[in-house]
Amino acid sequence: MSVTLQNKLYFGGWIAELPAKEWKVLYAFATHADEATGIAYPTPKYIAPLIGLSERNVKKGIRALLNRGLLVNVSAGGGRTHSARRRVVLPERVSKPTPIQAYPPAGTDRLAA
Repeated sequence: MSVTLQNKLYFGGWIAELPAKEWKVLYAFATHADEATGIAYPTPKYIAPLIGLSERNVKKGIRALLNRGLLVNVSAGGGRTHSARRRVVLPERVSKPTPIQAYPPAGTDRLAA
């Protein structure tokens, strides 16, 4: 499991930019990716029940992420026993989202009007 990729995905503002289907598929790949290489090879059949999508929608999500360049094919699958290997590619964000500030701000009296 790649905690680095998960954090980059979550805190990099990708949730706001991706449709829900693509976000779920990308997060599943980031969860199953190797920490050092970013390569993951879960099958759509395996991912589908984990993220609550049909296998067909997972395949559509993979295709969309490949088109966006957030997933890259490393090697083709070899049929029933070998799934395709894909690398999760999350480019650095130019503008990072600002963190939500606590309400009320720290150091203020919470009961003051």
